[in-house]
Amino acid sequence: MAAINKFISDGCKVRIQKGFPFVDNIIQLYIPENITGPNPHIKQVDFYIYQPEGKYAYMRWFNSPSGLHGKKLKNHFFKIKRILFPPKQTTGKMKYLNIIIPKRIRYFYFILFFHLYYKLGKCIYHVQPIKYFKNLKTIQFYDIAYKIANETENYLMHRYGPNWKTPDADFNTDFYKEKWKMVSARQELKFSLLDKPTIDFDLQANYIEYLPDHMNETP
Repeated sequence: MAAINKFISDGCKVRIQKGFPFVDNIIQLYIPENITGPNPHIKQVDFYIYQPEGKYAYMRWFNSPSGLHGKKLKNHFFKIKRILFPPKQTTGKMKYLNIIIPKRIRYFYFILFFHLYYKLGKCIYHVQPIKYFKNLKTIQFYDIAYKIANETENYLMHRYGPNWKTPDADFNTDFYKEKWKMVSARQELKFSLLDKPTIDFDLQANYIEYLPDHMNETP
């Protein structure tokens, strides 16, 4: 979080866990034009967070449940997040509800739903042998030293499949979704495989003002 605060002080906007009151798998950084210059190739950077468990490291897509009713559950999860926002950060019917329903009741409802969501839900994890995080080598990229997996090609094959060297614009699209579903790094597992994230309502309250404007209300 110290690094996140430094980014914010430099003028960046940060989205922590897509606006939820916990940190589990993702932090998104939006870089202003005064740093990137006009028409930048990259203006957003996503930080993926893995957790070690035995011989593997897991990144849980906590915001994207899978299964028959996964899409409906995700929509409800994002809607229920908005009952935690102060009225000035919401619009429409949700703004009205956040005014008339006491905060402690809204928090209680979120905690109850969050517990059931964690206990009963599942999602697609990114699963990597932990050796790819521990056995590292140093490379130079744009004159900056970076640590990467020592078994680089084995990691890329595990992460993207045996054809990782071949450019494939359809690899991650819905129509060809079986391509990215079938790689070894993606596994459907229960949320409860890893510990439940710690809810921190202050985290959400402290950082919501730094959300990009178009990110406050949408999944």
